[in-house]
Amino acid sequence: MSIVNELKRKNKEKKGSRYQTQLNRLKAKGFATKNIENTVNESSLNIKAGAKSFAIYGEPQSGKTEMMIALTAKLLDEGYQIIVHLVNDNIELKEQNLQRLAESKITPAPKDFSEVISPQVNIGKKQWIIFCKKNSNNLRDLIEKIENFSGKIIIDDEADYASPNSKINKGQKSTINELVEKLIDAGAVYIGVTATPDRLHLNNTFSNDPDNWTIFEPHDAYQGKDYFFPVDTDGTRKYHLELLSEKDDSDKCIENAALRFIANVSFLNATEFKDDELGFTMLIHTAGETFKHNEDYMLIQKIINCLSDDDDKKHDNYWDKLEKIALKMHPQNVEDVLSYALANIDRHSTVLMNSKNKSNSYKLATEPINPFTFAFGGNIVSRGLTFNNLLTMYFERKAKIIQADTYIQRARMFGSRGKLAHFFELHIPDELYHQWWICFFLNRMSLESISKGLDVPVAIGSSADKVRPVAPSSIDKMFVDTKKGEMSWNIFDYNDQVRNIENRLNMSTTERLNKLNNLLGKDCLPPHILDMISTEYMSPDGDESIVLHSASSIVKYKSGTDQENISRPKQFMGAWDLERDKYPNAVHHFKILFNAENKARLFYKFDGKGFTYQSNVKNKK
Repeated sequence: MSIVNELKRKNKEKKGSRYQTQLNRLKAKGFATKNIENTVNESSLNIKAGAKSFAIYGEPQSGKTEMMIALTAKLLDEGYQIIVHLVNDNIELKEQNLQRLAESKITPAPKDFSEVISPQVNIGKKQWIIFCKKNSNNLRDLIEKIENFSGKIIIDDEADYASPNSKINKGQKSTINELVEKLIDAGAVYIGVTATPDRLHLNNTFSNDPDNWTIFEPHDAYQGKDYFFPVDTDGTRKYHLELLSEKDDSDKCIENAALRFIANVSFLNATEFKDDELGFTMLIHTAGETFKHNEDYMLIQKIINCLSDDDDKKHDNYWDKLEKIALKMHPQNVEDVLSYALANIDRHSTVLMNSKNKSNSYKLATEPINPFTFAFGGNIVSRGLTFNNLLTMYFERKAKIIQADTYIQRARMFGSRGKLAHFFELHIPDELYHQWWICFFLNRMSLESISKGLDVPVAIGSSADKVRPVAPSSIDKMFVDTKKGEMSWNIFDYNDQVRNIENRLNMSTTERLNKLNNLLGKDCLPPHILDMISTEYMSPDGDESIVLHSASSIVKYKSGTDQENISRPKQFMGAWDLERDKYPNAVHHFKILFNAENKARLFYKFDGKGFTYQSNVKNKK
């Protein structure tokens, strides 16, 4: 027994270093861990400071799963008994995350909800990692099982999905929101992890305060919005972007994308990975309806069959098409491309990923083995799932109104693509790409606001581009202030220094605004606003697109004006104030307004694309 006791002591010491073990595991694979360490340490400090609910936000596909594994290890080391991982009601995502945590060899082994819910399973004093879908029945059973135990942490993956209260303005609670809140009320700390925090913020989900939020910075090898949706492109991109017109035949466009995919895979495996062949995936996401997935599936099957079957009447026609594409894409390696394709075209997988097809293993698409893998789906492929070696994405899912948080999640090509990044192809309608670009453009501004703790509107939409930040039903109308076009920031002294900058007409407007920013600071003129207006998209006429109007006193304003706070319910800057005759090309209008005590605010109005600004005033200091 003395041997066992000594081994127990050593085992206890080993368990106390689980977090370091996970960091060592990642470092051994060549991964940088600084971003993970920063986020985990900030989260730990948040909990120790008494935070009961907060969020961690980071870019889509930026390594949040590995961060959550490391965070779980840290919390176990610190003595928490039960770590619950909530995932959306997608069994494939749950299985993918559960597998990744299990592969980390963490102690204790993560358990699926079904493994612990049995009455025969005794929670006891052991430590547990439990995976549970955001499903009402599962959550009810889990609450009953663990509600009387202390030391609980809830890590809500894809926290913007299902957890916010969709009935916030009806004085009711949506089912999942109510059940997760019961978990928290039963002595748990809630950590929401998401790439799109706007919904949490505007919904006041579980009363989380953005002051406690933690940003998970992407690692150096990450390719995200700056790679796929750059602010300024000068017409060039490092990957292949195929913009489709409304007049294009969809079937022919999918066919072209599929043949280009086959050519690219053949080139890579015949040259770059000749000694270590890889499997690749093409994701086809055209609609949410399963019948459209089936149509796309049948089209790809037809193409593959024509290429594979010598007796097919269109066999030669399709090989002619593939040869022409190979000549354009890889003119120096045409023979290598065609030779590989001929020898391996039968090595393909076609995977339907929707609610009506359970026979296929989705893993064939997310972790492709065959050289040519084609995946088809809608909502299931829209968020969470990671597609290793995703080489082509055909994306055609349109909507009358683009909901930014939803479409940001659909960027399944984001991630660590390495040397494959510049071989990646995105085939997408021109208008939809523009709307998607707008989503990420506005997302940059929102995240900048949150990360810097600025007292400015956070969620930004564009009515002209038919883009809104989140579903209207998720917005807590009692506390969320919506403004159209005009915004302002903190109060400052209207002194001679400010006047000197304002009146230096020998300088460009942009230069004067930058000097005001340097003088007044980010709280009076946020730098991301200046970054936004400096882009060609937002200022097509350069400095003529931007004007700093002469300052005005608000003493003359009477009705509804708060003289002390320099505010009023309606906007200060009307059509007359914009001086459109004097500045015909201006779309960005800035104006200093001051009161009798020479206190001032800088006001900004965008006179262009119908932007809306939404801010949550519930926790406003």
